[in-house]
Amino acid sequence: MENKQVNTKKPTENKKRMSRKEKKIIQEVALVCLFLLICAGLIYGSIYMVDQKISAMETRIQEEFQQELASEMEVFRADTEMTLAEVEERVDGLKNEIKELADVLDNADETLDMSQDTSRELSERIEDLDEQLKSLEESLQILSQRP
Repeated sequence: MENKQVNTKKPTENKKRMSRKEKKIIQEVALVCLFLLICAGLIYGSIYMVDQKISAMETRIQEEFQQELASEMEVFRADTEMTLAEVEERVDGLKNEIKELADVLDNADETLDMSQDTSRELSERIEDLDEQLKSLEESLQILSQRP
């Protein structure tokens, strides 16, 4: 009978041992799951922080780019305004020179017209004087033929 008792005790002890083993396995599985959750949390947290840093860097780079672009545009605007002012001054100067040349040409035309008129008048006067000279020569010849 004792054998039977030993045998009956063994299955109960085996059940208790299995339940202790099961508890240990459950604890180990729980620890592994907890470890995996912690690792997943750390990975997610790391990815989140990297994403935040990248977003912050993008924002900073965009702001710097916009500031640099704005300053470059201001310099370009100032250069363009100066260039336009210089061009306008040169155009005004050229307009004045063209006006002066037009006045000189008008004066030259008037002078040329006067000169042509004067030349005609002088030619006419010379012709008149030639005629008078011929007439005087004829008169002188007539007078010189008379004794």
